[in-house]
Amino acid sequence: MTAQRLLNVIALAALVVTIAALLIWQQSGEPPPVWLRRIAIAGWIAALVIASIGAKTRPRLMLRFLSALFALIAVVAAIADWSRPPLPGGALGATTLLDYLTNFTPSLISAIETAISRTTSPKLWSPVLTSVLDLPAWLIFAGFAVLTGYAGRPRRDVRVFVN
Repeated sequence: MTAQRLLNVIALAALVVTIAALLIWQQSGEPPPVWLRRIAIAGWIAALVIASIGAKTRPRLMLRFLSALFALIAVVAAIADWSRPPLPGGALGATTLLDYLTNFTPSLISAIETAISRTTSPKLWSPVLTSVLDLPAWLIFAGFAVLTGYAGRPRRDVRVFVN
C-alpha cells in the first residue's frame, strides 16, 4: 500500500467519523462521545502527518524523533545527577550508564558481556565497552542526540546537468 493510498483511506475514515460525530451532536444536542471525538481527531492528525511526509523525509523524521528522545533522556539524566546531594568530597558524582543498567537490569549486562565475549573477544568488553559505558549517562545520550540530529538534518537537493 502506497502512502497516497493510505492517506486516502485514513482521510476517508476521519471524514466518516467526523460526519457521524456531527450528526450525533445535531440530533441529540449533546456533544458526541469522547471516544468518537478522539478517533476523529486522531484520524485527521494521521492524515495530516502522512500527507506532509514523503519518501525523502520519512527517514529524516524518524532520526529527528530519535534525536529528541535521546535529548530528553540526556536532560533527565543530567537533572537527576545534578539534583542529587554532592558526594562526601564535595564533588558532584555523575551516574554512569553502566550503573543505571546494572541497577535496572543486571541480567542484561551479564548477558551482553557473555554474548560479546563469546562472539568477538573478551578484551572488547573489558577495556573498550566498559570504558564507554563508564561515561556519564547524560553525556552518552547527548552524543546520540547530536549524532541522530545531524543525520536527520534537512538536505539540499543537488542537481547535476550534463551537456
